[in-house]
Amino acid sequence: MNTNTLVKNKTSSGWIRNFSKRNSSAKMALICFPFAGGGANIYRPWASFINQDIDVSAISLPGRESRILEKNIHHSDEVCEAIVAELIADYWKKPIAFFGHSMGSMLAYEVAIRLQENYDWIPKLLLASGRQAPHKKIGGQLHLAADDIFINELKRLNGTPAAIFEDAEMRQIVLAILRADYTLLETYRMNSKILLRAPIVTCCGTADPEVQVSEMKFWSELTVMDCAHHVFDGGHFYLNTHVKELTQLINSLLERQ
Repeated sequence: MNTNTLVKNKTSSGWIRNFSKRNSSAKMALICFPFAGGGANIYRPWASFINQDIDVSAISLPGRESRILEKNIHHSDEVCEAIVAELIADYWKKPIAFFGHSMGSMLAYEVAIRLQENYDWIPKLLLASGRQAPHKKIGGQLHLAADDIFINELKRLNGTPAAIFEDAEMRQIVLAILRADYTLLETYRMNSKILLRAPIVTCCGTADPEVQVSEMKFWSELTVMDCAHHVFDGGHFYLNTHVKELTQLINSLLERQ
């Protein structure tokens, strides 16, 4: 099947939520990938800060927000293939850039590689936040841990309100989402041997318990283009308290593309 036929047969299925007024004059689309347990709405405020000529959208994963009645997905291949199909349906060969935080960094990288390798469609920029490069962060058993151990780890990262774990029903919903995401993360294996033909920019917090600032440099090993690094005060979820500063950086980076 040729590419034109493939694109014609693709249909949108709710994997991407748009937060800007879609217009034909937008010079680029910024696609944002959520962290484990997160939904598309974490990026909704960004539409007010990102330049108006940039179309802001985010990946909407099953099992949460408007897709809460759908089953959680536990495998990165299934998630990435669905995202690729949606991008082809909605944005085919338009200029795009990716931002991913934590789990989102891995997903953004994997989707970018698949677009490049299979469709010769390369994002203008990959922004990887709060996670080691995929060839350095491998495996893990947290998704198999008992609930109390799992919850203690989530509290350590300070990304889930503690009150959620006090409500039995909400606790089970949130744990199901997070276990699916951690299974996806910890069973992921990077298979591609090719290097990304897009620049990479990394971001992380100075006090992130998940990744050291010095570890972010290894993202440079995954691209033939430039790789720059930026650091913000804060922990793993620095982006929640530095929306203005982070989006200003993204604006300046995308203006150069």
